[in-house]
Amino acid sequence: MHYSESRQLYYITDEHCAVLCDTQIVMKLLLSWRVWESAADSVWLLALDALNSLVQAGHIHQQYNIDQLCEVGIIPKMLGIWKVCHNRMALMQIQSYCSHFL
Repeated sequence: MHYSESRQLYYITDEHCAVLCDTQIVMKLLLSWRVWESAADSVWLLALDALNSLVQAGHIHQQYNIDQLCEVGIIPKMLGIWKVCHNRMALMQIQSYCSHFL
């Protein structure tokens, strides 16, 4: 994740070799409803971009990261979060993210 001072925003870099080691941290973050209830849509989208970057095509550890996330049942949880958020833009992001697992 990087911060652009000139544009005053955070963004996820496309090129990295991150490995998802602790899925419990991801799950606790995703299931923290209070965080998502008060967070701006941009925070939700940044979190989705971060997860998506771990499983994107060409990522050196793509399959390992996918296996880690599938092991904890990430897809049903992501869809459950979307049901609460009702954000059209977030739905498109989740659909894009979930396509890596199909």
